[in-house]
Amino acid sequence: MIKINQALIVKPVLDGIISSFHTHDGSDITELSGRLAKIVGEKEQTVQTMLIDSKMNILGTRKLLHKFGQNIQWNPADDTCVTADILFDNSIDGGWSLSGELFQVEQSNKKNHVR
Repeated sequence: MIKINQALIVKPVLDGIISSFHTHDGSDITELSGRLAKIVGEKEQTVQTMLIDSKMNILGTRKLLHKFGQNIQWNPADDTCVTADILFDNSIDGGWSLSGELFQVEQSNKKNHVR
């Protein structure tokens, strides 16, 4: 069994999950998709297509990526995340998996009255 420092991976995992429900607004798309393509070992055009694909654009279009020195910085709307439950299972032999559900939370205008 591999030990995982869960505290070190929660923020990047959550940012990745939230980012997957955004579409990049196209800013610096050629430069950013080129940088990301090198990181993930994928063709630049494939990465560019994925960044602007709107099929899973549940959380909106935004400047999802920024140039950061010679690298990139992700900018998901994680400040709008109300809660997240991340469960780690170290018993899976030879790999890992990720699954989840996304819910929209709406603020109620009703006042709670205590009697």
